[in-house]
Amino acid sequence: MIIDKIENLELYTAVVPEFAAIAKYLRETDLAALEEGSYEVCPGVKCNVSEYEPYAAGDKWEVHKKYADLHIVAVGGEKIDCACTLDGEGLGYYSEEDDFMFIDTCGEGITTTNLKPGTFVYCAPHDGHRPGLKWNTDKVKKAVFKIPYNK
Repeated sequence: MIIDKIENLELYTAVVPEFAAIAKYLRETDLAALEEGSYEVCPGVKCNVSEYEPYAAGDKWEVHKKYADLHIVAVGGEKIDCACTLDGEGLGYYSEEDDFMFIDTCGEGITTTNLKPGTFVYCAPHDGHRPGLKWNTDKVKKAVFKIPYNK
């Protein structure tokens, strides 16, 4: 998991080379003006834009196998919980097509951050996360960049 300001995204290209193309995309694109949907950023990397009302509370953690998530709020703000899944319990069904699985708990060591415009949260597939939690607004517009994970 990496939490930082968008202006520092390219500092992490040694860890995630795709951050260079994503940073360029962010300089050239107004996320707040994008319609809901999926956009290709570069080969293999998609930007999924959605608008929603944040949840009052989250009871399930999500994990992935093939893709890492880069969460960037364009409008509003949300709380996101992140944790290592090594202590995870209640492993559920994994959807190969959607690269998605819910787990019940992530043990201890939970990091909570308030995600607002100008910041990002990067979750590797093994980082359990609960995004979309209510923080300070009733509406959120967010982009989640799906980055192939071949580590």
